[in-house]
Amino acid sequence: MMSNRNAREGNRRGGRGELGTLQLCENGHLVSIRRDRVSRTLRTHCPECGASTMTRCPKCGEDIRERLPVVDAPCFCEHCGVAFPWAQRRCDKEHGMPDPTSRLVFALSRFDRVAIQLRNRGRKPPLDIADEYDVQYVLRALLSTDFDDVRTEEPTPSVAAGSARVDFLLKNEQILIEVKKTRNDLGPKELKKQLLADIPHYRQHPDCRTLICFIYDPDGRIDNQAALKRDLEAETRETTRVIVVISPGR
Repeated sequence: MMSNRNAREGNRRGGRGELGTLQLCENGHLVSIRRDRVSRTLRTHCPECGASTMTRCPKCGEDIRERLPVVDAPCFCEHCGVAFPWAQRRCDKEHGMPDPTSRLVFALSRFDRVAIQLRNRGRKPPLDIADEYDVQYVLRALLSTDFDDVRTEEPTPSVAAGSARVDFLLKNEQILIEVKKTRNDLGPKELKKQLLADIPHYRQHPDCRTLICFIYDPDGRIDNQAALKRDLEAETRETTRVIVVISPGR
């Protein structure tokens, strides 16, 4: 009979019980396993579904490590206890919660209600959303209540000798958000021209699975919202879905 010491030695030689660093995609597919912490070239996207990959917890930044052989993707980070993206989506689905894109579109469609509440503060001075920067400022606060990794002024790859920065990136959800606010010199025609010029840049971003163009139109300068949405959402491609949200809706 093999002694416990010999059995442990045999397990180590056979690789059973070793700790490995996992590379997983946002949907929980196992892409690769490293048996050491040496930096190597890793796939940036999953060969099974095309989602971005990770080797570290999006919340705390610690390596995702599991005992070998790995059977299933882990659900929670052993360091900070936060659910990984694939586990969170599964939990949301089981409890009847809408997906991140649906939640975001719903919140953006009601942005005008937030603006009204900020203006109507009783005896205190109103907080007016006067320009596009104010919209971004308020939206940043709203996004942080529902999403963990919100990045601002995210650069996009150059296309045809040009480049652009998108206002927000929801890293874990692979959603880009571009913000616009109508004004005297920025009506539907100018908005359409600007966005059609920038969308090709945004599509090149490695984390752009969904692009949301959010337009705040408090003065009702966009007469035909349906036409503007139709023309911009026609820019949807196989790898990137384009969604237009105009608030207030008409």
